[in-house]
Amino acid sequence: MKYKTIQFTLTFLIIIALVWQVVPSAAQAVDFEIKSVQMKELVNDKLTIAWSTNEPAQGWLMVGNELNQFPLSVHANTFENYHEATISLPKEKTTYQYKVIAENQAGERIISFAFSIKVDKFTDTKNPEFVAVPSLLYSDNTRAYIIWQTNEHTKGVLTYSPYADLSQSKTVTGSTEKNKNYQARVQINKLLANTTYYYELTISDDAKNTSQTAILNFTTKSEVDSQPLRFLNLIPLSNNDSHITDTKIHSSWTTSRPAICEFFYGEKNKGKKKIAETGFEIWDHTFTAEGLLPNTEYQYTISCRDVLGQKQTTENILFRTRTPLVLGYEYQPGVQKFYGQNYQLVKSVSGKTVYAIVNKQKYAIKSPKIFTQYGFSWSEIKTISQKELDKYPDAKLVKTPDSPAVYFLYHSIKRKKVLLTENVFKSYRNNAFNKVITVSSDDLNAYNDIVLVKEENKPTIYLLQNATKRPIANMTALKNNGLSDQPIGIVSQKDLEAYQTATTIE
Repeated sequence: MKYKTIQFTLTFLIIIALVWQVVPSAAQAVDFEIKSVQMKELVNDKLTIAWSTNEPAQGWLMVGNELNQFPLSVHANTFENYHEATISLPKEKTTYQYKVIAENQAGERIISFAFSIKVDKFTDTKNPEFVAVPSLLYSDNTRAYIIWQTNEHTKGVLTYSPYADLSQSKTVTGSTEKNKNYQARVQINKLLANTTYYYELTISDDAKNTSQTAILNFTTKSEVDSQPLRFLNLIPLSNNDSHITDTKIHSSWTTSRPAICEFFYGEKNKGKKKIAETGFEIWDHTFTAEGLLPNTEYQYTISCRDVLGQKQTTENILFRTRTPLVLGYEYQPGVQKFYGQNYQLVKSVSGKTVYAIVNKQKYAIKSPKIFTQYGFSWSEIKTISQKELDKYPDAKLVKTPDSPAVYFLYHSIKRKKVLLTENVFKSYRNNAFNKVITVSSDDLNAYNDIVLVKEENKPTIYLLQNATKRPIANMTALKNNGLSDQPIGIVSQKDLEAYQTATTIE
């Protein structure tokens, strides 16, 4: 009996031990993990992915068309075990990669493997949309022109009637054109003078999806328009107009009827280039001719054909581009902009500082704020080697456009010093007026004024105060007056002599 009791006890302990190995301890932590990832649905351009986690988490779906690059993302939900997200795919006939990210309440984040899915042709179920709703472009006593624009190629059926309920209606059709930004125009003829007409437009895309407007209206004129096409509000009108710079002309005008125009320009007595409008006839016109030579005589003509087929051309209009400034900028409300042909933006491969190359000198743009004030574009920056950048000396002479004062820049200590007279300017061997560049006041003020100066190889240090210089007795006086941390600029003898000597600082 005792033997059986001992055998039973051993058997029970062995079973307990085995169960203990199989069942994890309640105190044993379970790893956070993604339990499943599956494509739930792909309808047209909408991809839906579902996944689950073993504990509440928030999730993201990431999609890209290249391995390890996932520019498309969508947030699934907040702290659940089941997750589902739908994302729009940008194009058909493409193999996409996708993965999911999960983050639990403790902030632990895990990422799934990348999975791929091949997408064939989308099925278009979207109704076309109006970018510009139908409107009256022009009318006289018997004709009307209706114009509209859609977001894709569409065909339109316009139903019109002199009755608000569109009874006794007629129709005209028109299609949008891709090379005219999906604009369309229809002409309605044989209308009654001085009459209100009602119309609605139904458009359909290539997949037969449709959209329809509300009932709109227009009113015809009482008389025929027999006036010739005219040019109104032509700009610019003189050479000092701000629309003419050293490298471009920006011209604008209005026509007395909607028209399509062409702008012909070139150097005086030479061949001309053409800029043509696209789309259908409009009232307001603008052209910009760029890449012109500074201080050069040019001529331009404008030729327009209106909605009625009438054509009008201006005489040759002469203008002269401006003489360029070295670097200068033109004032506009709240905007400062460097002139186009007088600079090139560069940075070295290893550096972060952006420079404007001007007259074979480099000028550092000191901050993103200054960069933006000048109207620069980050896309203009060209990356060059440090060796090539080092070929350009630093621009050290600057001025602002509203003052004749020229400043010398101490780049290494970020200080500036005004050069009081022409003789002072010429006292520096390397100075030349064609090296002076014009910068904005904000740009110049980014440099603090130098306050301590001395001649090279001379011991006396001076404190500059307005138009005076005050000798500093010794290093103790420099320290006692709180000037020991100020940098010292080296100046010429004539530069120093241009200041009146005041009392010595003891």
